[in-house]
Amino acid sequence: MNNFITFLCFVSLAVVGSVNGDLKTPYDILSKQIQQILQNNRQAFADGFEGLTQLDPISIDGPFNLSGNPFQAQVSNVQVKGLSTFDGTSLDILSNGVFIFAVRVPNITVGGDINIPIASGPGYKGTIASTLSDVWIVINGYASVQSDRLSLSQIHTDITVGTIPDVKVLGLPGVLNEFTKQYLLSDLSNLINANSDVYEEVLDAFVYQNLSAGLGTSYSKFVNKVNSLAGMIAN
Repeated sequence: MNNFITFLCFVSLAVVGSVNGDLKTPYDILSKQIQQILQNNRQAFADGFEGLTQLDPISIDGPFNLSGNPFQAQVSNVQVKGLSTFDGTSLDILSNGVFIFAVRVPNITVGGDINIPIASGPGYKGTIASTLSDVWIVINGYASVQSDRLSLSQIHTDITVGTIPDVKVLGLPGVLNEFTKQYLLSDLSNLINANSDVYEEVLDAFVYQNLSAGLGTSYSKFVNKVNSLAGMIAN
């Protein structure tokens, strides 16, 4: 897993490392403060905090495409539960504005509506729920500041999963229900880890939208808020 994160960091730097500019802020201090706030306000962030979206549970409309021979399906109205149980975070913010945030969550549950298309009609519909263990979520992107205006771009989210201990499928007809359960139980971790197209576009847009809403557009106001929250925790 450390090799994966190192590789992701390298790719992030290769993509945006040529961007000129220096935000000229003590990013090492800022990143440590943000991590401190995250770790000491776990439940507050889970419930929605200082303008951030509620993190536990999270609702994502989708749809997400699950594509793996011979299985094709779409999952929508996704609910993610358990993110507030994270037990490790890291945040690096570089002088050129590149940031890399990683969080490990021991277990999360993911559920939603599944649709399996067929050529002759609208498809078969049901619901799925899965437990994902040893989950790493890595978000990287680029932050820029011009005239105190904070903006984000090139947001990318990667997920890796250690194991899939449980999958439940309901509502699909007969054999298809059992086939879908067994396929996802054996191949869902591979779809997530090796095929980011399963979630990339939808999740990147979701993360960008909520990060932008939570951070606001004024850089100085954002830094003041971080300093204030960190000070409250220290006291």
